[in-house]
Amino acid sequence: MQFPTLFYHFCSRIHPPLGGERIEHGNKTTQVCCKCEKAKKRPIFERIINCDCGSHIDRDLNSAINIMVYFLDIKDNFDFLSHKFSVNAESFQKHWDGFLRHTDQFVLEAIVHS
Repeated sequence: MQFPTLFYHFCSRIHPPLGGERIEHGNKTTQVCCKCEKAKKRPIFERIINCDCGSHIDRDLNSAINIMVYFLDIKDNFDFLSHKFSVNAESFQKHWDGFLRHTDQFVLEAIVHS
């Protein structure tokens, strides 16, 4: 299993108990220019996008901008995307307890209780 798949399954497992919802975005964010929105199939080793519109940008930064623009477009349509805390200290410790090393527990408790 690759990391994105593991992360997807991890989020699928913890989001219902915390009351969250998952939004899937199927667009190829690394293949669409964030400046002109023109899509072009790009090889995975191409780290800098040189678009015909004159944009020269890192592939990961381009993808992050596309995801941010998508979020800003949809956030008003979903109540759960409003700015509010959905996790309190108790639920955070309960759901993350199995993922932390025991040496990290003291640090986590100090941060949560401070």
